[in-house]
Amino acid sequence: MAARDTLVLLDEDATSWSSWNAYAEELGRETGAQAVRISDGGVTGPAFFDHVRRRKRPLINSPKGQTAALPPDLVRRPVVAPRIYWTWSLVWRRSEARASILAVVDALGDRDRGRDRDGDLPRYGADLHWEPAPTSYERAGPGARGPIR
Repeated sequence: MAARDTLVLLDEDATSWSSWNAYAEELGRETGAQAVRISDGGVTGPAFFDHVRRRKRPLINSPKGQTAALPPDLVRRPVVAPRIYWTWSLVWRRSEARASILAVVDALGDRDRGRDRDGDLPRYGADLHWEPAPTSYERAGPGARGPIR
């Protein structure tokens, strides 16, 4: 499935959905996914599945709070042109000494996998990746203090 053939929902509730809406707007601008404004909280849960049925087009599924089981009349397909990613932050104590925690940091902190010489993921194409622009604390570099203090 190509991102340009999908819809992505933006909820008018900016308090609950501000980070998702920013992501979805950027995704639409950069990949061609069509943004659809809604006011019913249907970015996740059963209301999301109702949007899929009504719109008769594939919708990008938000990772935020999507705990509802996929109904049997719908199918999940990956977006691969480009592959799209939601970014996450990994936060741990500088003084952390537990081996199990440090192993998780090592495993999840490998940001160089699949990146080019400049450290960027390729941005477009059938077997390439799209990720949102770096946040202010990601731009600050390794060891920078982000919004969580």
